[in-house]
This record gives sequence, structure tokens and C-alpha cells, in this order.
Amino acid sequence: MKAIAYVRYSSAVQAEGDSVDRQTSPLEGFENRFKVKVEEIYTDEGVSSYRGDNIKRGKFSEILAKIDSDEISKGDFLVIESIDRVSRQALNKTATTLYGILEKGINIYTTNDERLYSLDDKSKDLENYLMIGLIAKRANEESETKSKRRRSAWNKAKELAEEGKVFSTSNNTPYGLKVENGKFEIVEEEAKEIRFIIENLKYEGVSATIRKVNEWSKRKWQSKHVGHFMKNQYIRGVYRAQRREEGKKVHERYIENYYPAIVSETSFFEAREAMKKRETKKEYGNKAKGHLNIFKHCIKCADCGSTMIFMKNKNPRGVWYSYYACESRKEKKTGCEDQFLRAEYVIALFLSELEIRLEHKDDIDEKDKLIYEIMRPEEKQEDKKLFNDKNNELQKRKAELKNLENTADELAENAPTYIFKKMSKLENEVEKLKTELNKIEIKKLESLNIYSFEELKELVYTENGRLKLNRFLKDRNIKLVIS
Repeated sequence: MKAIAYVRYSSAVQAEGDSVDRQTSPLEGFENRFKVKVEEIYTDEGVSSYRGDNIKRGKFSEILAKIDSDEISKGDFLVIESIDRVSRQALNKTATTLYGILEKGINIYTTNDERLYSLDDKSKDLENYLMIGLIAKRANEESETKSKRRRSAWNKAKELAEEGKVFSTSNNTPYGLKVENGKFEIVEEEAKEIRFIIENLKYEGVSATIRKVNEWSKRKWQSKHVGHFMKNQYIRGVYRAQRREEGKKVHERYIENYYPAIVSETSFFEAREAMKKRETKKEYGNKAKGHLNIFKHCIKCADCGSTMIFMKNKNPRGVWYSYYACESRKEKKTGCEDQFLRAEYVIALFLSELEIRLEHKDDIDEKDKLIYEIMRPEEKQEDKKLFNDKNNELQKRKAELKNLENTADELAENAPTYIFKKMSKLENEVEKLKTELNKIEIKKLESLNIYSFEELKELVYTENGRLKLNRFLKDRNIKLVIS
């Protein structure tokens, strides 16, 4: 004979409170009363029993599996705080689950009322049935009421957001913002951190960005914080409206201009686009301190076509120096025996070549890819046409959406379902077109805008400048071939 205990809580707030301790502290009393040791405690963290998630795929499903396989067998105990820890589903579902356990000869003990449920004592059959029914019914009704209140609160929040009214409290006002006199205002000290993160994400990953910002920020940033504002996008001024489907939050739409924008839409989407590129294009290699290697993944050996690796070493006097070595020689030990070049020599060649070209920039054409891209020549007519076409299409979709919204408001409860389906389709099309327009804007902004040799040198001799140069070369697939 043995006993197992089951603990469940449905939210992070309960985890930080006394929910777990409240459910586990009475176990010693159970052991003393029945002289049976609780061998194992199964815990479902942040799992709701209202829709039976714990029974379908939580830890409680493991308990049921062990009961079916007789690992937990007749005479054993299942110890829980209350019936509602197992299920808050409808009465018939809760009763079916619990009686399925009792019919296997397993005892159920609830610690909050110190009650033992067992089919061994036939005189208590009616009492057990009534108690399980009453507790299950009350728990289900409580959860149903909470669910209705939550849905009502969400719908009210969305209505207020559509009207541009503030509904946030100090508990859910996003980082970087505050509520003053019924309006959102930017907290510049916090907004500075967010702007730094967005700017740095254009060139480096989340982990590297967090390390940098945490050197001086008020908040100690984590990856989840960045993921949060990239997903709900409040930093560009929108409110992310959601709805619940089968107990889960589902994105519905973005409500524009609800918050004051901390960063521009272009900066936001530029950072997001850079993050997507890093997800799909995995590049390997050591990162030089201070990002000294502006040619990372962009420099090739003319003799064999292999990548040139950035290296550091000490000379006999103990002074550090940097150089490039052909990968085939360094790692494969084949060919290119003399292909070692000092890094400052390579940078000097790069600068001197560009200096010559910048002096004669009026004579260059599109075939000269490197200088053409760096100078960022006048926007092409086809690019202008594409942007204008997309923008016109966006304005058309927005007008259609506005008309449908007005129609739905006028019809109120009598509005047919197809109107809302059409609105949802148009909202998705509007989001898609806005993303495409931002990509076109990003493409225009990605150029370095270099018009003089002095401006180029400023990039080479600063860390942020080197990051920009490296990203620029990689995005344009520009390769330096060294011989």
C-alpha cells in the first residue's frame, strides 16, 4: 500500500503565492493518520482543470496511465487538496473521472476537509456521490463565472482601445510607458533602453544585445522581454487585441495608434527582418572583440576560394596583432601555404581602393557593385512604382475595412457573420501590405549613405560603424577576394 499526491495551480501568480505550500503542507498529517508514506508528488504547473487540460496532457494524465497499468493499484491512496484540483469540468465529466479511480479500488483523500472517498464502505455511497457532485458543481460554476468575467473584460478592453481610451493599470502598463492624467506617456529613461535594443538587433542577436544593454540599463533584460515586445509590438504604438479559443489566447488584430510610439515602424520592422535573417541563415565563426573583423563571412582567398579566417596572436615583444589566414591552410592543412595577411593591411587596401573610387564617383555605373551600393544612387523608377502601387492598395483596403466597421456598428447585434469574416480577412491583408511596404523602406535605408572618404573612415574606426559595414557587406553578398 502506498500513496501519491497531486498538486495543481493554474497561474504564475498562484505559483509565487502560497498555493503549492498550502497543498503540500497537510501531507504530513495524512501520513500520520493512515501510516502510509507519500512516495511521489505530481505537480501540474500553470495548468487549468476547467477544460480538462491536466487530464488530457498534464501530470494527472500520467497518474491515470499508472492506474490503468496497475502501477497504482487497489488499496493505494491518491491525496489531493480538494476535488477541484483534479477537475473543474462539468459535473458528469468530473464524476466520471473520479469514480473511474474509485472503481479501481483506489482511495481518494482530500486534505482541506480531511475526507476519505472509498467504495469499500457501502454505507457512504450516497454521501460520497452527493459530496463529489456538490463540490464539482460549485467548482465548475465558479470557473464558468470567472471565464465570462474574463471574456467581458477582454471585450471591454478592446472596445476602449478602438476608441483610443486608456484601460491599462500600473500592473499591465508596458515597460517604457506610464499613465498620466488618463493618457499614456513615454518614460524616456526606459524608452532609451528599448531604442538601443531595437537598433542593436539590426546588427547582433538577442543575447549579445541583452549583454550590452544590461551594462547600464535600469531593468535587467532577458530574452523573454525582447520576445514580448517583438510579438505584441506595443513599442511601435499598437495594441494587440486577442481572444480566447479553447482556453488559449489567439491573436485577433493590431489596433493602431493606441500607445505613443517608442520606436518608428521602420526601425521596428528593420530589426525584425534582421532577426529573421539570422534565424534562417546560420553563420559560424568566432566574434572578434570590438567587432574588429568587418569582413566576417565576406573575405575569400583568391587562390583556392576558401574563407579567410580572422586570427589574433602575439609577436615576440608581447604585442597583439590581427591577421587573416586561408581556411584551407589553417584548418585543412592543404595548399595556400603563404596566405597570411595582416588585418590592417587588408583594411588599408579596402580603404585605398574605395578612396580612389569615391574621388571618381561620377564616372561609376551599376556594374561597379560595391561603390554603387555604398553611394546609394537615386531610387530606381521600378522601386518607386512598386512602393506606390503597394501603398495605393493599402489605402484601398483600409477604406474597405473602415466601411465594414461602420456597417457593423450601425447593425450592432444584427450584423451578419459574413461581415466580421470579411473584416478579419481585410485586417490580415492590411497587415501583410504594411509589412511589404516596410520591407521596401528597409531596403532603401540599408545603404550606408557614404559620400566621402572621411565618412567611410568614421565607420571603420568605431565599433557600431564596423557592425554596420559587416552587415552591409553580408546583406549585399559582397565578397572581398584577397591574393
